[in-house]
Amino acid sequence: MKKHLAAQIKLRAPTICRGEDLPFLNCGDGWYQLIADMMDELEPMAHEMKRLYGKEPKLAWVETHHATMQVVMDDIGKDMDAVIERYEEASESVCENCGQPGRPQGKWIEILCDDCFTD
Repeated sequence: MKKHLAAQIKLRAPTICRGEDLPFLNCGDGWYQLIADMMDELEPMAHEMKRLYGKEPKLAWVETHHATMQVVMDDIGKDMDAVIERYEEASESVCENCGQPGRPQGKWIEILCDDCFTD
């Protein structure tokens, strides 16, 4: 993902993406909106985890794994895990390049729309 998009994710979720560096987002720009929406849900949950349990959930990385989005976070609860799983499943039908509806395509199986698919 382009740096300016990763910077936007960090701005949306400063608790989850804390630290000096940009979050490690090893995926296509087409999943930006999925990740942004997921962070919008997770950020308030992270604040609640800190308030209730003293835990501070933190994003380790997001990457493409077996043609779906894989999100790795530290110190999360079941509710946060359920949100992550929902967005990982949603990535299976979103073009990783442009964000339009997509499907598994190609020799190296990627989630792509027909316009982005070049064999």
